[in-house]
Amino acid sequence: MIPKFLATKKGDEYSYRYPEQRQAYIESLKDGDYHESIAPIGKDPTGEQRGYYFGVICQPAGESLGYTKDEMDDVLRKAHLPWVDGKKDRYQKRISMLSRYEYSRFIDDCIITLAKMGYVVEPPNRNWNSTNWYKEK
Repeated sequence: MIPKFLATKKGDEYSYRYPEQRQAYIESLKDGDYHESIAPIGKDPTGEQRGYYFGVICQPAGESLGYTKDEMDDVLRKAHLPWVDGKKDRYQKRISMLSRYEYSRFIDDCIITLAKMGYVVEPPNRNWNSTNWYKEK
């Protein structure tokens, strides 16, 4: 697995979303030659993001915490998507309306929320891929 670290460029400076994680990863590498790639984030969410969210986050976390996949999705959306005019029954943005970057941030926030609920989300690429959202171990 090749880790990816999100950054925002302003002028000549890059601001990493989680600089401590990036630094810890760099420090964990053995001596040798490496390259770091910088690429723009695409606009639309990827199939991998959707697969990871529904297959590795919502499905197993819901089962572990006593929710269905759809109920877990609703709990996470209510926690992290903004409301329309303070109304608790309508979201300002649906998940399908998020950009790739916003979806990534949403997933990160969901992982943190679930950790606070006592559930640890598996890292990417362990039990999922873009065509098989959830696979039994």
